[in-house]
Amino acid sequence: MSAAAAHAPLAEKQPSAPAGGPRPLALLDQGISLLADAGFQPALWFYAGALPWCCGMLWIWTRLATWHADLNAYFLAALLLAGLYAWKSYCTGRFMESLLPASPEPAAATALRGLNHAAAGAFFLCAWLASLATLLGVTAVYGASLYFPLELRARQGQKGWRRRALRGSFQIGGSGFGQQQFLALHCLLLAAILMVNLGIAVFLAPYLLNHLFGLETAWTRVSPLALMANSTFWAGLALLTYLLLAPFAQAAFAVRYFHRKSRRTGEDLELELRKLAGALRKGGGARA
Repeated sequence: MSAAAAHAPLAEKQPSAPAGGPRPLALLDQGISLLADAGFQPALWFYAGALPWCCGMLWIWTRLATWHADLNAYFLAALLLAGLYAWKSYCTGRFMESLLPASPEPAAATALRGLNHAAAGAFFLCAWLASLATLLGVTAVYGASLYFPLELRARQGQKGWRRRALRGSFQIGGSGFGQQQFLALHCLLLAAILMVNLGIAVFLAPYLLNHLFGLETAWTRVSPLALMANSTFWAGLALLTYLLLAPFAQAAFAVRYFHRKSRRTGEDLELELRKLAGALRKGGGARA
């Protein structure tokens, strides 16, 4: 897919955007369009990293009660999570890159590129944990962690390109701070709504199957209050919500990166000119 084709959903709505940039709902709308037009590759990259990480998190969560004071088990669990998180960081970077393909296309993936993504993931995780004390800085760090792979690709080959990419990702993450805060709040609200609906569906499904088809399961023998008090149920529900909603939220952040970057590069105007030139060529061909 060409860069112009991939950016088409962004360019179509750019002229009507307010001066401060698109509103959060507009970013989510364009993110969904971008994800739908990008094909299967971005989704494959996302779930290649997110699924192992979520499964590892859930497996460790279910085993915590049986480990007690076994320090070796905790050490191996931490090592496993660190490896899965590094892989997830790399896949998230490739997911963001595949949403906004560069022109010309970047070089193929290398081991060094993978190490850059993994090391950046560890850095942003530490920065995110440190920003929890302020709460407001969480969204800026999260946004910068998503923008970093795109900045890394854009600045590759420049002098001090890793440092420049890191600084650029934080600059974009910190600019338009209110817009990013409201985008994060919209995503959290959608996550809460989705989690409630998934919880109701998972809670009622066994009873509906029992009522309609007479199927008896382990869930129908358990008290509803006992199920609600089970921490594994809530952990699995939260991870399922993340798997379903995170691609769309991250696509919205990719749209935000495009709009913020376009203020310096003029890429949105370039896409509009390409679109106008294509329309003129089609009009000239039709008259001929």
